[in-house]
Amino acid sequence: MIFLLIALILLSILTEFQLYEIMINIKIYDKKYYFYHTVCSVLRIIWISLCAWLMIQLPIFLIGLLVLLLLNVVPYHNHDVAIKNITIFLYLLYISLLMLSIGLLGMVGIDLSYSLDNSFLRILVLNLSFIFYNFVCFILLKYYPEFLWDNGYDHFKVIIYTRFLMICILYNIIDAFVLEYYQMQQIEYLLLLSGDLLILFLMYYLSNYNYVFIKSEIIRKDYEQSEILMAQQYFEKQKLKHLSEHDTLTKAYSRREVCSIMEERIQKGDELICVFIDLDGLKILNDTYGHSFGDLVLMRFANACIESFLDIGYVARIGGDEFLLVFFNQKLDYIKERMRSLQTSLQNGENHISFSYGISYQEKSVEDYIMIADQKMYDDKHRKRRDNK
Repeated sequence: MIFLLIALILLSILTEFQLYEIMINIKIYDKKYYFYHTVCSVLRIIWISLCAWLMIQLPIFLIGLLVLLLLNVVPYHNHDVAIKNITIFLYLLYISLLMLSIGLLGMVGIDLSYSLDNSFLRILVLNLSFIFYNFVCFILLKYYPEFLWDNGYDHFKVIIYTRFLMICILYNIIDAFVLEYYQMQQIEYLLLLSGDLLILFLMYYLSNYNYVFIKSEIIRKDYEQSEILMAQQYFEKQKLKHLSEHDTLTKAYSRREVCSIMEERIQKGDELICVFIDLDGLKILNDTYGHSFGDLVLMRFANACIESFLDIGYVARIGGDEFLLVFFNQKLDYIKERMRSLQTSLQNGENHISFSYGISYQEKSVEDYIMIADQKMYDDKHRKRRDNK
């Protein structure tokens, strides 16, 4: 008898510890109420032990335990929905398991309508229910903490759920009165057993609704975050791709990118026309007005080329003041005419940009196109120098 009472006290302490862990888990525990909670825990342990030892009637025991548990709610006005729901849920879980133990014993022939006056049996039943209760709480805390509570729960639905739990508690307290004052038959024990199994099932079903809801919300948020991350990675990739394909200053294509395009089109069998351009006198402009002015000239020239040839070809900057224009499936005379038009417009414009160029076509490789166009560009530059002498 003493051994069972000590075991009951130890189980009660374990239960209080799990209640403490649950309050921490749902993130409402306030350390400044530590002494208050300790006093409440001691009162509950004393109450459970006295009720078992003095054989206090089962309904009074359950009502007193409910009142002592609800003391946990008092300090937390800002979290009353969460703490009240958890308290009522855990209390109903305990008394449902207690009634389930009584029902199972009644089904095997132990008629507790008479035997509850036996303090040994009373402590045994309380121990059994505490064992079941602590095991369930341990599983919930370890593997399914969101099953008990999560801040993402719909508070309005939780309030309705808590009221339903209170009705189930009232049902169990009425059952406790029946156990104390009515001689139960096996059929009544079967009804008691089935009623508490139904309550446990409904508790699981309704709590699982919140649990599944919060899990789906987590999955939805993770999916949205992954979508945002993928979009960011895509735009970063596109940005890096653009930087690798284009010249930073002029926004024209880079040498590597235009060569890759030329190689691809040669393999397809397209006819290419390549124009190699070198600006005249850029070094003098840099030395006279500074490199910032020279950069401005480069940008203006590149913009002029892009505006003139965007519809029929590619503009690339392949060196300091060297540019490459590449056209596909165009007539040579037409390109020559367009180049003369560009040269005239830039020389006569307010910027007065002069350039030399050479054209290559019907070559076999990218290197041949660039090399031959480059040679012809130098021929054009030398011709201009001879003409100016």
